[in-house]
Amino acid sequence: MARPHSKGGRKPEKSVAERKLEGSFRPERHNKFIAREGKLTMLKIPSWATLTKEEEKIFKRYASYLHDNGQTEEPDLVLLLSLVDYTSLYEKAVAAYKVELDAKFGQRPCITVARECQKEIANILAEFSLTPTTRLSKPKEEKSADPVNDFLALKVVK
Repeated sequence: MARPHSKGGRKPEKSVAERKLEGSFRPERHNKFIAREGKLTMLKIPSWATLTKEEEKIFKRYASYLHDNGQTEEPDLVLLLSLVDYTSLYEKAVAAYKVELDAKFGQRPCITVARECQKEIANILAEFSLTPTTRLSKPKEEKSADPVNDFLALKVVK
């Protein structure tokens, strides 16, 4: 299956399925999971959160996507809730702007509110490695204590 070359002359990355098919898949290098091993969880709406029906749909959409891509741990719940808030506010601002070009939220024009929400959404998506620049960076792996490796690394001095 031929893939088109990008403008920079570099071949686009192969998918995990392609790598598995050709036998070049290496989990430590090509695995898509970002959450630490054993910490991946499907986030659920907490009982203390007061979300509208639309916000619940947004939450479930983001939560399932992030879980399927191995990117959600329990501490990500607060970040996900703020992503839902900004997405909801963005959608409301855009809807108001489409109805009336001079619509305002309080003293601020809707278009300004929508642009600021876009910036905040991009910042939060960067935390989940879902922007083009952060998608390329690999998460840092935690070093675990290995006494055998430490012993082998010792040098004998005569």
